[in-house]
Amino acid sequence: FIRTARAKGLTRRQALFRHGLRTALIPMATLFAYSVAGLVTGAVFVEKIFGWHGMGEWVVQGIGTQDTNIIAAITVFSGAVVLLAGLLSDVIYAILDPRVRVT
Repeated sequence: FIRTARAKGLTRRQALFRHGLRTALIPMATLFAYSVAGLVTGAVFVEKIFGWHGMGEWVVQGIGTQDTNIIAAITVFSGAVVLLAGLLSDVIYAILDPRVRVT
């Protein structure tokens, strides 16, 4: 792609940004949803290790006291974040690769 773009007269910068970067971002868009899911679910471990107060401590406290409302809330929240991240990842993928259509 880049060699052909350079042969057609594009500068090196234009060829890299228009063809190289766009092609390189396609696999990154696919991994985006998994990264966001890992960030949300990994909050419990980070907060316990560093002693921060937040959602992870709330989850651990809810599990310890067997509070089903807290457990249900965090399960629904985590699921919603994963689904929205997956949807955003699919939309970004469709923008980067014109062969893919969002229906």
